Amino acid sequence: MNGNQTITSAGAKRKPLLSGRKAEMLRSPTFWGGIGWKIFRFVLLLGLTYMILLPFFSKIASAFMSQSDLYDSMVKFIPRNPTLENILFVFDYVNYPEGFLNSLWFSTACALLGVLSACLTGYGLAAFKFRGRGILFALVVLTMVIPPQTIQISSFIKFKYFDILGIIQLLTGSPLALNNSPLPMILLALTGFGIKNGLYIFIMRQFFTTLPAELSEAAEVDGASTARTFFQIILPTARPLGMTIFLLAFSWQWLDIYYAATFYPQFNFLATSVGKIANSMTDSFGQLYDHSAKQSMIINTNLLLIILPLMVLYLVAQKQFIQGVERSGIVG
Repeated sequence: MNGNQTITSAGAKRKPLLSGRKAEMLRSPTFWGGIGWKIFRFVLLLGLTYMILLPFFSKIASAFMSQSDLYDSMVKFIPRNPTLENILFVFDYVNYPEGFLNSLWFSTACALLGVLSACLTGYGLAAFKFRGRGILFALVVLTMVIPPQTIQISSFIKFKYFDILGIIQLLTGSPLALNNSPLPMILLALTGFGIKNGLYIFIMRQFFTTLPAELSEAAEVDGASTARTFFQIILPTARPLGMTIFLLAFSWQWLDIYYAATFYPQFNFLATSVGKIANSMTDSFGQLYDHSAKQSMIINTNLLLIILPLMVLYLVAQKQFIQGVERSGIVG
């Protein structure tokens, strides 16, 4: 009797493996649908990551491959006989130090001027009401979708015979020839017509529209002028976003080939060195790298040396970049 009672009491204390709520959840199509979506999203992101990183890894591998690795079918990404020959050749052939310094100061100047023009124009479109403001903003947006190739010839002619309302020709007898100098891009960045400047203006305008009007009204009550209100009160609030725009402008200017070929083809910039190597078919080049695959390996090495400074810049300033993107209001 005692034994049966013991068995009965032990059986009564036994709990099911899954509670009713968990069992119901496992039978729910929504639960398995959510798991399927997570698996699909993981596989999709993994595939996209592979597609994005594969060219980068191939360039790193090409930079350290020797000639024997190039013809070895077993070598894919890890060279068996790593060498610095390719890097040293590109470093010397394109005069990397000179190209790096030219690209650095020129990209920095254009980026700073682009940020300044974007802040001024964006604040003007957001804070002031004037006739034609909507049309002007529509034209700014239009510059984001018009390919630069459509205005290539006219831009070249404008800077080939640069003049301001005929004043320069009246004073000097002939217009100025600004081509083959960095002045065209500097003027375009300063006036808001540089690379992607329409996008920068759009971002800054969207940001300034989110600021409360009480900021400028309080400054006006205290007697501050419009310029003082902008530079001392409004502009500091846009510092993270301005840093983001600076990084974008610097990167696009660093990698620019189109405007460089149009306005200053004689200057040595890192981005234009790709075409220099690709078009070089001299005897000395052919003796060192007499095969198209080897030329491709040299071009990959050159591309790696071009984007390496941008990678370092992003690693240093990634926190400010992310903060600026979050405050821009263009992501949700």
